Formats: sequence, C-alpha cells, structure tokens
Amino acid sequence: MTKKLREGARMCDELPDDSDGNTLRAIARSGSDLSKEMEIDFCVAAPSELAGLEFSVEAQKIGFSTDVSQDSETGDWTCYCTRTMVPEYDEIIHIQSLLNAIGQDFNCFSDGWGSFGNVNSDDNAN
Repeated sequence: MTKKLREGARMCDELPDDSDGNTLRAIARSGSDLSKEMEIDFCVAAPSELAGLEFSVEAQKIGFSTDVSQDSETGDWTCYCTRTMVPEYDEIIHIQSLLNAIGQDFNCFSDGWGSFGNVNSDDNAN
C-alpha cells in the first residue's frame, strides 16, 4: 500500500459514523483525494422558487455560486450552493448549520450535500 493510500485510509477511519462521514468515505473510495479541493454542492430545500431565489442572493454574499431549480418529478425547489473547498468534516457541518441559519428567514433548510470529487481534477494528478 502506498503512503498516499495509507494516509487516505487513516483519514477515513477518523471520520464520524454518520451520513456526512459516510459520504466523505464514499467520495474517497471513488478515488478522490480528501486532502485536495473539490467542488461541493450543498442542497437547500426551498418552499417556492421565490424563496429559493431570495435565499440564493444571501448565499452568494458569503461566497457560494448558486443555482435554483425545480425537480421535474416532485415539483420541489432546491437552491444548490456550490463552493470549491477541501472536504473537511467539521467545515461541512459548519456550512450546513450556516445555511440553515440563513435559510430560516426564507423557510429554507439545508438538505444534504454531495460532490463528484476530484478524481479527474488536474490538481489531483500524480
């Protein structure tokens, strides 16, 4: 096992056993390097398009790029808040709490996150 793989395995072993830790482990298992930046999409559920758009303005003020869209099957509205960052567990938890706090004024709430990782990123090349 290479040093890089050993360090990645150690990082994964130290993650909490919850949905956020499990998601980080899945991203690492896909070949991504958790010590390097990747785009992370934080999903914020909105009760309407207007609420999602109003929330997106506030999210942009704190550095997120945003996209508000409606699910074609359920009709639910989501504001996707995207940031390029190193996927650190504590920071992901903090951001979800921050988005929840901002969302209260718009009846929006944090509804998870995801990432395609960085396995194909130029920064992740050996």
